[in-house]
Amino acid sequence: MILQSNYVLIQPHANHTAGATHGMEIPDFATEHFNFAVTGTVLQVCDKIHYFGRKLRAIKNKHIRNVTDQRLVQDYLAVSQQFDVPVEIKAGDTVVFPYLWRVDDAMFDEERFHGNMVLRYDQLTAKVVNRKLYPLNGAVLGRKIKSDQGVMQLQREYWDGRMEVTHEGCLVRDYMDYGYPDEAGSLVGKQVFVNPKMPVSIEVTSQLRLADEELFQFHRRHIVGIIQN
Repeated sequence: MILQSNYVLIQPHANHTAGATHGMEIPDFATEHFNFAVTGTVLQVCDKIHYFGRKLRAIKNKHIRNVTDQRLVQDYLAVSQQFDVPVEIKAGDTVVFPYLWRVDDAMFDEERFHGNMVLRYDQLTAKVVNRKLYPLNGAVLGRKIKSDQGVMQLQREYWDGRMEVTHEGCLVRDYMDYGYPDEAGSLVGKQVFVNPKMPVSIEVTSQLRLADEELFQFHRRHIVGIIQN
């Protein structure tokens, strides 16, 4: 199969057959989707990816736009990746993809592609190198730092947006909906404040198989401050 630009062909790994690794175990017949694997082997990668964020902003910044501009906006939005980043995978690599995508779309796609999946490159979460995670698409992985706060004389676990960065990918040269590059400098090991709505868990909480703890994906542009020690 000849892949169009922006797409990756992946053979998903076998779904989990063992029980939960964390928390309460629920029978498979009730939560079979919890056991979906979120990793796979890359079979084929497109030759290039398209990113048109800069061209889109140039059109949107015009005081007067014509019909051709409107058509270009639609075309660019349809084919552009969300991030201006290099392709950092090759055939044979193990990659991580979003759990929710597997639940929502994978079954239909796997029927069409003989058990394989076709994803856009900007949908990939990370690749696994020597059993270590490397975030793709310029993403950052981190753990939540929680504290106990008294609420109405009760104690509960509270998260205020503070995270410790555990893994980081390449610098994003430009974002589709942001328009600024990432600032250089490593964040691994640092504590940061992020927009609380943005971090997304890379695994189902009861099936933590990529790391010993729950890790969350976000981007450097979601960071609102770096905590100084």
